Amino acid sequence: MLRNINFLTEISMPVRYKGIEVATNLRCDLLIENCLAVEIKASNTIEPIFEAQILTYMKIIRGASRFDYKFQLC
Repeated sequence: MLRNINFLTEISMPVRYKGIEVATNLRCDLLIENCLAVEIKASNTIEPIFEAQILTYMKIIRGASRFDYKFQLC
């Protein structure tokens, strides 16, 4: 905990489809206050899979009422 902000790093994200847990290896880089997912990428281009990945994390944690993202190209 830093400055009373709860966070977890490299957290496994369970995925369920129609009530069944799917075996995946989704890991969120940083989960802050159990409502903000941060995924860190180093890439020359923004791939559609990056946005899909963070949207999936936000659906899983179900705490986000808003979604903002920022990509910085290397």
